[in-house]
Amino acid sequence: MKKTYGNWGRAGYTLTEIMVVVAVIGIMTAIAVPAFSGYLKRTRLDGARNQMIADIYYARSLAISKRRTFAVQFQPDSYRIVDTSDGSVVRTIAAPSGVAFAADVNPNFYAWGLSDAASITLTGNFGTKAVSVLPTGSVEHAY
Repeated sequence: MKKTYGNWGRAGYTLTEIMVVVAVIGIMTAIAVPAFSGYLKRTRLDGARNQMIADIYYARSLAISKRRTFAVQFQPDSYRIVDTSDGSVVRTIAAPSGVAFAADVNPNFYAWGLSDAASITLTGNFGTKAVSVLPTGSVEHAY
């Protein structure tokens, strides 16, 4: 038996239909890319803030566990955790691209868990985040 195929030339999409789909995808991409770019900048700033808070708590835990004073020293493009008894640098963290640090005071963390009060500002391409180190050694920040 011989098989015959009906409607052989009628399957598929026309060139016009494909071009409409490509145009719609292009318009959606043009709308989404600027919003995604802003999202990335906000996320970079939030990530830098969260990393800095974790490192501040790390400096506090080092001070308590080693029974020595540790400081977090800020520069515009980085910060570092320093053992003040011998001046050795425990950790240096570079700021992500487009993020800068500024602190009114470099906080010291003491063996009993308390610290110097400090206000730290992170400035990025998409805004500013403020973090406060309290004399109790804890950290406050707004989301």
